Order: sequence, then structure tokens, then C-alpha cells
Amino acid sequence: MKRHALPILLLPALFVALSLPASAAGPYFHLVIQSGSEGHAARQGHDGSGRVSIDVPVSFVQALAALIPDGIHSGGKIVIDDHEIPPAQLRKIWREVRNLPEAKIATFEDREGRLTVSKAAGHLVFRATDPDHARGGEAIVRIPAPVVDALLSGEPGELDFSAAIDALARNGRGELVAVTEDRDTVRIWVDDREGR
Repeated sequence: MKRHALPILLLPALFVALSLPASAAGPYFHLVIQSGSEGHAARQGHDGSGRVSIDVPVSFVQALAALIPDGIHSGGKIVIDDHEIPPAQLRKIWREVRNLPEAKIATFEDREGRLTVSKAAGHLVFRATDPDHARGGEAIVRIPAPVVDALLSGEPGELDFSAAIDALARNGRGELVAVTEDRDTVRIWVDDREGR
């Protein structure tokens, strides 16, 4: 897709989102990126503190997803270390995981850090840590089980990202992503409030 096509696609989505009555807008998708004084910018010679906040109705994200051609938003793939995991295999793994009690499922460790996968409070939780980093780094991703179900509901060989976004609108309240490294943080969450 050409670069100038994206703004053209965003305009109808923005129109749809802005035309929704206020009561139809919530829940909201929030993204906050906070860069502390010891972050990347400080290493380049200035104080480096900064903040980016994005607060949009999930309906806006749904409207954007509706503009993505079918082959893109429903034909996604999961790739880990250059190894593609077919959706059929993901479905089989998820069926087994879904039936497990809430607990730690697996831990993977190598010289770059540790990844722990668990089930907790109706979520599939991924926690990555970097113990060798000077101040430690951690990333936590929480995916509500209904969102995983919806993602894996696509045709054989496909993931359905649109269905996952719809499920997120219905079931995604709470923190989804939290990343900390040095004094930099990234948070993504969904709630019913327009702002923080």
C-alpha cells in the first residue's frame, strides 16, 4: 500500500468514530509511553523526559480494522524466532491451555532473559524479563481468554484480528501491556473512561 493511502483510509474511520454518540463510544483504548531522564533521549544529550498519551474509543479501532483488506486482518501469522506457528497448531495448543487450571504453564530461559507463560484471572499472561539489564527490564502482556478465542476463530490457516478487536471491546477491561526498562514505561489498557 502506498504511503499516501493510509491517511485516505483513516478519514472514513475517523468520521465513523466521531459520528458515534458519546454513549456508544466507550470502552476506551489507552496507550501511554513515558520516557524518563535515563532513557534513550538522555543518552543523546538532553533530559529525555517526555510523555505520549493516546486515548481513543475501541469503536475507532474497530472502524480502522474494518478498513483493512480481508487478506491482511484475517490472514495474520504468529512468528517466533523466524519460525511460523500455523493457526491450526495454535488452536490445538489453546484448547489444551484453556482447560488447564490457572497457574504457570511454561518458562523459557536463555542468555537474553526469561519468558513465563501463565493463566491468571481469565487471561493468558506473558511475562518477559531481562535480568542482565542494568536496571532490569520487564514486559507483561495480558490477553483476555475471549480475545484469544476470537483471534483463533478464523478460517483454517488464518487468524481473525477483527474478531479479536471486537472481543477486546466486550471483554478487555484492564491492563493489557506494561513494559518497563530503565525509567521508560509503556502501558496499554482498556477501560470505560475517556481520559485518565
